[in-house]
Amino acid sequence: MFDSLKRFLAAFAVITFFTLSLPVRASLGTNFSDQWWNPAESGWGAAILQQYDTLFVDVFVYGPDGRPTWYTAAAYYQGLASVRRIGMLPETRRYVANVMALRARFGG
Repeated sequence: MFDSLKRFLAAFAVITFFTLSLPVRASLGTNFSDQWWNPAESGWGAAILQQYDTLFVDVFVYGPDGRPTWYTAAAYYQGLASVRRIGMLPETRRYVANVMALRARFGG
């Protein structure tokens, strides 16, 4: 169960990294809201809720003791038009610095 969750989280991180690093404009026509789970692996799942340019991510798991645990995060996408208009927000500046550090570390 936890190996599948680790694989899912790794895949999700890679997809999120490449999706959010693309120079695209947030659109009301594209909505990434969805839920993921595997009925054969009860005890975990994930959900994404998108509102405009903000993603809310929930990952839920049940520990070995049967207690539910929720992990949540919010991700904001600042598009190129916004950067050109008002400059980078502090969160965007940190994100770009992290991406550049990862690219330098792992190549890319």
